Amino acid sequence: MHHDPHWPRAGEWLKSSSENAIVQVQGVPLNKSITPGHCDEAPAAVRDALMYYSLADVEYFSSLDEFGVRDLGDSLDIEPYELPTILLGGDNGVTYHGVHAMGLPLDRIGLITLDAHFDLRHLDNGLHNGNPISALLRDGMPGKNITQLGIQSFANSPAYANVAAEAGINVVTIDDLYYQQIVPTLKEALDGTDVEAFYIDLDIDVLDRAHCPGAPGARPGGMRPEEVFDFAYFVGLEPRVRAMDIVEFDPRLDINKVTALTCAKAMLFFISGVSKRND
Repeated sequence: MHHDPHWPRAGEWLKSSSENAIVQVQGVPLNKSITPGHCDEAPAAVRDALMYYSLADVEYFSSLDEFGVRDLGDSLDIEPYELPTILLGGDNGVTYHGVHAMGLPLDRIGLITLDAHFDLRHLDNGLHNGNPISALLRDGMPGKNITQLGIQSFANSPAYANVAAEAGINVVTIDDLYYQQIVPTLKEALDGTDVEAFYIDLDIDVLDRAHCPGAPGARPGGMRPEEVFDFAYFVGLEPRVRAMDIVEFDPRLDINKVTALTCAKAMLFFISGVSKRND
């Protein structure tokens, strides 16, 4: 790649693992999906995609090279959240482990998912990418602490919609998001949930499949990338957000790095939001 000292690359910045870091990144290569695939290869693919990005956020007037980042490498054992943390999955089972890694009682944690699916399938066959929310409800997370944004028609079943309703989960469908818009809806979820800390689950299959060929669960009619980037930035701004995962990317299904680049850019917008927390 061309080297320009005045155009630092985000991928090189991530490798620097600065001591003055404002964010930490950990790959969690979990791969226990209902649909067999290779989500465990996603952390490496997203890190590679960062080489195609600079550190200048011209939308929100910041340059990330003023700050540091810490890369913890890859492990299925999630490190303590000493800083706001990005967990690069891996399948959506990462969410279950990521919430528990917060080290707080579940009734003091808020969970916001950006996802086409409820992830409320039964637990008879153990934990997998289709049931992390079921497992958290089983473990004692109150449904009222959970907001699910982007739920899509014909990607779920009435049985699991009833589970969400009975648990008191706040569900906002993809059609509702079109009318309400992502940022106001997100702010309402953050302001309306009385918790000590938030965990954010960004399942990239919430995107329209045209923008996300590397997500096995993505379908036509999903979100646009710019909406996901706005979401990532504004959850980064929120001081109570301690971690965000980026999950359900299978690099072997990707086309021309479209999905890898989308995940990497969402990651950068989250960090940009974190950088503005003290402004």
